[in-house]
Amino acid sequence: MKTLEPTVAVSFKNILLATDLSPASERALQFAQAFAREHAAVHTLHVSGADNYQLLCPEAFATTFNMTRDNRSANKVLSGLLEGLPSEVPVHGSHVWEVIADVAARNEIDLLILGTHGRKGLQKLLFGSVAEEVFRFVTCPVLTVGSDVATPDPDGPAIRQILLATDCNPNSLAPSYAGWLCRRFAAGLVAVYVMEKDQPQREECTFHLENQLLAMAPEIRDLKRRPEFIVEFGDPAAKILNLAVERDANLIVLGAHAPRDVRTASHLPWATASKVISGAACPVLTVRDHPLTA
Repeated sequence: MKTLEPTVAVSFKNILLATDLSPASERALQFAQAFAREHAAVHTLHVSGADNYQLLCPEAFATTFNMTRDNRSANKVLSGLLEGLPSEVPVHGSHVWEVIADVAARNEIDLLILGTHGRKGLQKLLFGSVAEEVFRFVTCPVLTVGSDVATPDPDGPAIRQILLATDCNPNSLAPSYAGWLCRRFAAGLVAVYVMEKDQPQREECTFHLENQLLAMAPEIRDLKRRPEFIVEFGDPAAKILNLAVERDANLIVLGAHAPRDVRTASHLPWATASKVISGAACPVLTVRDHPLTA
């Protein structure tokens, strides 16, 4: 496999939290607090309808952070801050993902965080998935917090184990983000590559996976805890979800490929990323491929 080392400066200085004040959004806010502890600016976009948006500045998020330390409901605090604000903001686009993309681009967002209701099966076919439309179209990394994610401890979510699911695409930035997050949270790393059932099973596959990832993200070599490299065979989504449970992962990192038609891709229930996001019991960070090749 050919290797490429995309140069990327990983940092989360500007964060956008998209919320609809649902329980999933409240959990997403708690993860935003965890990622913003190193003086990141957090913009908050409240989506209350198809064409109804309210935008809170980073100072308002700081107020939310301070007021929720005494275990108040984050949603109640946000709701209070939203009172009296105009019910629409100067944004471009008629769909939720277009509005989010516009706000993200104009504020140079490094990380988008949102809660997702995890639609599956027929329901997903009929209504699509805003979350998947967003992470396939918005260029910055997207952290989705699904409906099955447990409410974090009052002191904040603990990220002790990160699962990197990779297809070893040499243009993927996901390994670099996974390595950076492991250092940021002093977490362990488990990297998995799921091969299709009809691909030849070779004993040296795990060795090649380790070499490939170290070439793509050399910083993985310097982690305090030795990473684990695993090659699985079968259905990618099922294997990723099962391994996340087995290894007690607190975060899954996925690479995301940009499809030709984001609207069509968002309605495919068999897409690996969609299945992982809707079925994961922990947050999922999707990272777009290198912009020169996406």
